Amino acid sequence: MYRYFVFDVDGTLLDTEEICLTALQRLIRSRQGREVALEDCRFSLGVPSGRVLTMLGLEATSDLMDEWNGYYDKMLPYARTFDGIPELLEELFRRGVPMGVITSRTRGEVETDPSLRKLSHYFEVMVTADDTAEHKPSPAPMLHYLQRTGALPGETLYIGDTAHDWACAHGAGVDFALAGWSAADPSGIAARYIPLTPGELLALAASLVE
Repeated sequence: MYRYFVFDVDGTLLDTEEICLTALQRLIRSRQGREVALEDCRFSLGVPSGRVLTMLGLEATSDLMDEWNGYYDKMLPYARTFDGIPELLEELFRRGVPMGVITSRTRGEVETDPSLRKLSHYFEVMVTADDTAEHKPSPAPMLHYLQRTGALPGETLYIGDTAHDWACAHGAGVDFALAGWSAADPSGIAARYIPLTPGELLALAASLVE
């Protein structure tokens, strides 16, 4: 039984995959003069911005980050909440279930996203990349959440869509539910639950919430 539900953002609450990939694709074109397919940008999903740039051999200067964020911001109006997510959050909120967010986004990226702002009132704690020195797949963000809330690992469920999310939860001793409505490849992810829709997670939550 669980008392706390914690969510990843991109690919779990919000359908932003194409936006994220396209913004990085445009940055690579601008800064490195090469064309890459969207599929070749998938390595960046769930990874903090600074680490993505390091992997590309780029330095996270302020002007580069501003350019990248500019590409992302121009497409944000096209982001959407996954079908069923508002109903899931509203019902858990109605039942008094404490909810949180653990994301690889920075605090600024969280606060400036209009789609996420519409959901923010549901979450008591939002852990961003600014809150910990180590990031997913490290358990540090989850351990930070547990410390801030006083939640115990055994009473917490983390819902995400990538192997990085699973590793973050697993390393902290927290059970993991894979967002089957988004995750492209569940292989290698030892999720405790794999709900295929937010509605299925809501039905599951009825038997899991303490």
